[in-house]
Formats: sequence, C-alpha cells, structure tokens
Amino acid sequence: MVDDEILTRTYKVAPELLWKAVKQALLTGIGATLKEVEEEQRRATFTTGISWTSWGENMVATVEPGQPTGSLLKVTGQPHTSILTTRWGEEVHQHQFTQNLVQAVERALS
Repeated sequence: MVDDEILTRTYKVAPELLWKAVKQALLTGIGATLKEVEEEQRRATFTTGISWTSWGENMVATVEPGQPTGSLLKVTGQPHTSILTTRWGEEVHQHQFTQNLVQAVERALS
C-alpha cells in the first residue's frame, strides 16, 4: 500500500527548530505512539490510535529545508488495515489528527 500525503505545511523557522517542535508534539498526548526517530534525516515514524472512524494509521513525519527560507513539515501515512474501514473514515481520522499535530507543533514553537 502506498503512503498518502496527509499534511504539507511551511513554517518560517529553521528546520532544526521545527524538527525539535515536531518531536515534542508527538510526545505530548495527541494520540501518537513514536516508533522511530532518525535525527540526521529529521524523520519520525509513528502510529495513531483507534478512533470511531479508523483502526489507526502508520505515519511518517519529515522536516525539510524550505525554499528559499524556513522549513517544511510533511506527514504521510496509511491505515493499519483496510478491514471495516472507509476512505471517508480515514480522512476524518487524518483531519482530526493533523489538527492536533499542528496545534501541538505551534505550541512547541511559541
């Protein structure tokens, strides 16, 4: 199964600052379980929990330098399973999770 692009967001901060904020956000109780952190690639692999519309997802967050300045947060993912789930349900789950992630990142940056 191919990962779906779930979130792409530009921030006006250095990649190192955004990467620190993303790691902090993933550890703050937003429904993510961190599985692996690759510091050099600024890449975090994590899962999201079950919701009323989803069995959860396997996700990857990466932070890249922005063009020409700032940095870019990208999140991709795929459902844990396709059994008893719908595209609509997964999109609802992704939307709620990304809202929580963006809020947590912005809190960590402030």
